[in-house]
Amino acid sequence: MFFSNLFNSVKSRLGTKSILISVLLISAISIILSVFFVSRQKTLLLDKLHKRALSLSNTLVFNSQFPLIAQDEENLLNLLEGVKREDDITDAFFSRFGELGKTIIFHSDTTRVGEVVTFPAEVDFDTALRGDWFPAGESDKMRIVTPVFGFLAASSESDEFLFPSPEKEDSRDIFYGKCWFPCFTADSKEITFSHNRGIGNHSILSLNIETRAFRHFLKSATNGWWSHDGRYFVFVRWEIDTSVMETSVLDTLTKEIRIIQKLPYWPQPHFSFDDKYILSIKNFGNGGHRIVRIPFEGGDPEQITFHEGDHHVPESSPYGKWIIYTEFISNTIYAYNTETEETSRVFPDLQIPHNAGTFSPEGKKICYLRSVNDVLELFIADFPYIEGSGNYGTQLTFTEKNMIFKPDWSPDGRWITYTEDGDIFIISPEGGAPINLTRRTSILGLAVLDVSLENLNRELAAAILYAVGITLIIIIAGALGAVLLVRTITVPIHKLAEASEAVGKLDFDQKVSVDRTDELGVLAGSFNKMTQRLKASRDEIDDMNRSLDAKVQKRTA
Repeated sequence: MFFSNLFNSVKSRLGTKSILISVLLISAISIILSVFFVSRQKTLLLDKLHKRALSLSNTLVFNSQFPLIAQDEENLLNLLEGVKREDDITDAFFSRFGELGKTIIFHSDTTRVGEVVTFPAEVDFDTALRGDWFPAGESDKMRIVTPVFGFLAASSESDEFLFPSPEKEDSRDIFYGKCWFPCFTADSKEITFSHNRGIGNHSILSLNIETRAFRHFLKSATNGWWSHDGRYFVFVRWEIDTSVMETSVLDTLTKEIRIIQKLPYWPQPHFSFDDKYILSIKNFGNGGHRIVRIPFEGGDPEQITFHEGDHHVPESSPYGKWIIYTEFISNTIYAYNTETEETSRVFPDLQIPHNAGTFSPEGKKICYLRSVNDVLELFIADFPYIEGSGNYGTQLTFTEKNMIFKPDWSPDGRWITYTEDGDIFIISPEGGAPINLTRRTSILGLAVLDVSLENLNRELAAAILYAVGITLIIIIAGALGAVLLVRTITVPIHKLAEASEAVGKLDFDQKVSVDRTDELGVLAGSFNKMTQRLKASRDEIDDMNRSLDAKVQKRTA
């Protein structure tokens, strides 16, 4: 009975159309959802693989910078082999970049060295160098290219160290590490600076401003500063075994070195204006460091600042009236008056973080670092500051990078030096473009990774099968649901049609049984009432006809 009604439902035009429309609608929705699901899954998988490949590439670049500079083939090949052991990485190599073309310079397969690396014509190489990837020539591979940046240093005048060392320092070591704490020599011709290549690996170099040539100055030393007469040099040595920082003075004429202070932390020593004292720091156990001065010949340090905070980086004015320093907790510059022995803020009403002040040669201006959008920039201001004037100076640099530690003003007044991103710069106090003295950035080569999409395609194929299966289930379930829904409409209509046909043949005993309260139920009820009334009318007419027949027969009898 069910299948007979189902067959009749499908056979009817209304049923067929309704089922087809329902199935098509469900199918369209299912296919759209499946396409979206597959597309979304592909995007997520590609994005995940791209991020992992980019992370591997960036790690390779980070670890290969110095080996590329040194052309350390063994180290580079080990790095490449390590990357190739990662899932989905099918190839890894270093390529040349620049006027000499893009050819392989390091590969685990030495026969491929010198091979030209090709890129699709439509690839935007500038975009590719920012981490985008592109097809590697095969449908199931992608290629990601990351530049390896290096620093080309000036030539070395000498590899000799004033401070004796059992080890020979290679002049190419300037490529490594960071440069900081620059200081002009007394004749303003050179800048000495600290060179840091890692924990416990410090040295001081000197750079000729005109020729850009550098020379090694002191081994195992940092934080150096010249006396005003240019003969003496105060610096800090770190004894790694004892974690002691030794503040020492070098006599450049006699090569004699005297230790004048030992501390368990880093000082930033300076000479006083008359070179009779070494300005330094000491922690007296009262919550932070204080500024002290130590006699040049040695002796006990004399505390000269007493207010709360953490005091660092002292510097004397040219005629000795002022000593400025930075209080690092509030990030504020203070000035100590040697005549009145009073301490005050240099800019009392400046709330923006600022630090690391240095005097101009005549002592009427200071150069200092001030925060601009959370980045330290160089400023020049009049000294002493007129309270309430709001004149905090003129901005000199617009680097958008943090400068490390204090700047220095050349004794001849022509230049101010500072560090930026590990390089030594100079800039005119009048403004203008800064000049990078130590390095110029270049692309040493390209780190190239070929990434297989095979695993991704397998995952995607599984996702497609899953989506197709779900789609078929939805379509079949929707079709059955549509058939059942249509049946609830067409079966009562068929019953009404059959009953109407019987009524047309004067069979008024027809009754449509529909147990529902919707419109079809109302229609069926109205039909049943109509047939009842028609039957009653017919019975009444039959009774009247029989009555007339009886009367006629009676009259004619």
